[in-house]
Amino acid sequence: MQVAVDKEILAREKLINRFHEVRRYTETLCRPLQTDDYQIQSIVQTSPPKWHIAHVTWFF
Repeated sequence: MQVAVDKEILAREKLINRFHEVRRYTETLCRPLQTDDYQIQSIVQTSPPKWHIAHVTWFF
């Protein structure tokens, strides 16, 4: 039973680490953007970066 618990803990830690990697990469991509780039969706086919950052975080 302990082996199953250890595997679950390792899987959780791996997922947490992956989340942090993705988040750092997202922040790197957004670094050159200006405040105006985060405004509301201007056309149906696009979404502002802030929307994507929030929703990716929610899915994790």
